[in-house]
Amino acid sequence: MIKLTSWTRYQLLELIRHNDEMVRRSLVMLYHRQTVDEKQRQETKHQNGRGFNAFDAPALIGLAECYLRTRHLSPQQIYFIRKKLLKYIRQIQEEANHGTIN
Repeated sequence: MIKLTSWTRYQLLELIRHNDEMVRRSLVMLYHRQTVDEKQRQETKHQNGRGFNAFDAPALIGLAECYLRTRHLSPQQIYFIRKKLLKYIRQIQEEANHGTIN
């Protein structure tokens, strides 16, 4: 498969800032980058540069699991997640350019 384009940080930041679906997809993608034990304890235990940091993990893991169960996030939750996602742009860009955010 030939990749025709790559996502830039700027393009992804703009999508996150203006597109609720990108917020949801990025949240779920980062959640899936957490290890199983991190998901179970809703915390970051491994310093592996994957998923959420230790400060954000409890809230964002909980929101991701809620979204995966209900397929719904309130406008307030989207706003909260959107602000948090900006610091994870490197991971989001990595996944987008590997085709794992669709």
